[in-house]
Amino acid sequence: MFKASHPEVRLHRQCRRLMLRLYLPEKTADDSVQQKNAEYVVSRSSYVCLNWGVRRNDRQGLINHFEELIKPFLDTQQFDKLIWRTSLPQHFKGKDGSGLFESRHRDSAPSCGPVTDRVANNWRNTLFTKWLRSHLGSTAHKLYQIDVNDYFLERHDLHSTGDCTHYLYSPFAYFHLWEAIVQILKI
Repeated sequence: MFKASHPEVRLHRQCRRLMLRLYLPEKTADDSVQQKNAEYVVSRSSYVCLNWGVRRNDRQGLINHFEELIKPFLDTQQFDKLIWRTSLPQHFKGKDGSGLFESRHRDSAPSCGPVTDRVANNWRNTLFTKWLRSHLGSTAHKLYQIDVNDYFLERHDLHSTGDCTHYLYSPFAYFHLWEAIVQILKI
């Protein structure tokens, strides 16, 4: 079992060190630059955990970002190194219970609350799954996927005041994410 301890984490006996690298892809019009960057990152990493889109609030814009920023990683065909992490839920109080930013109450300062429409809240992950299948077809199952959305769906209390998208850091809050990574990679 993965233990969420901090700051010491025991590594596999074959590992000498653990390095987490944050790579933020740059939006550019040049697809060849994106492809070269993706190939470089994948070649220099044991694993690459991908996630994109929680701040995109329109479907076509999100698809465009998948095409520009995620597709180059998939095109490397290095599925033994790639992991997709689902987008985490937003918790804005609003008229429809979706928790989404675009449905928030606009007549007062944003506040966070429970999600009552889980399907609407999860639209980004549903869209990614459809996009992935359309891009990879029968090989879509090769991409490791970690679905942590449900773990955070009930945790509207982990946001700071007015920011119902980003979560406060706690190693215990992210335990589910790390445990899922360990389980899917069998490390």
